[in-house]
Amino acid sequence: MLLQTYPLYLAALAAGMLTPGPAMLQALTLGLRFGPRPVAVVACGNVCASVLQVLAALGGLSLLAGQPALLRVAGLGGAAYLAWLGLRLWRAPAGLAPAPVPEAGAGPATAGLPSPATAGLPSPATAGLPSPATADSPSPATAGPPSPATAGPPTPAALFGQGALVSLLNPKAWGFLAAMLPPFTTAGMPHPATVALLAGPIMLFAFGGMMAYACFGAWLTRTLASPWTMRLVFRLFAVTLWWCAAALAAG
Repeated sequence: MLLQTYPLYLAALAAGMLTPGPAMLQALTLGLRFGPRPVAVVACGNVCASVLQVLAALGGLSLLAGQPALLRVAGLGGAAYLAWLGLRLWRAPAGLAPAPVPEAGAGPATAGLPSPATAGLPSPATAGLPSPATADSPSPATAGPPSPATAGPPTPAALFGQGALVSLLNPKAWGFLAAMLPPFTTAGMPHPATVALLAGPIMLFAFGGMMAYACFGAWLTRTLASPWTMRLVFRLFAVTLWWCAAALAAG
């Protein structure tokens, strides 16, 4: 039965997973700020969580849909995360996060220019001038933390956890899989084959969809180069995230 209805399964899955939802808006938000590369780690976390949800649905844990209290807690947790993500986007500086600054030490000697020692010029120590180590300017160790405008993306572990968290705390994802998977399962099929046929497209749509949204967000950032325009776009998407958070909290 699964093989005969597989095209219908793929069409329904694409319609349900590729439309804007918490995971896709998360990918778009991070793509706007940091580009698509960090979103690949987020998408891996989402894919792993989706596989766990598929296994839970096939294993009979879809009865979770009959536990409104647990679904309510999960929905509130997902809504809180989306609201926090919207707040970060509202306060984010316009534009992509800058590339890492080259390490100190790539001075004239490494740029092909003669150093003071080889050019016959006196060094700071012999000229009576304070050396960079004793100058009043703060050293990198004492310069303090970077400002939000220069802060990079979160660590890979944090990105992976955020991707998994959005999927696991989305009760609509649980309900979608719990309602959709049982009609397409076949009792006589080997369990590994069933899991592969059902989970494979979910993994593909989850990863591919999130990367597409991230690339679109990065394209918006590069196309709308004006800081004022980008700040407006960021805040529009922040309001969208808050709307999704309110809808998720309302059930």
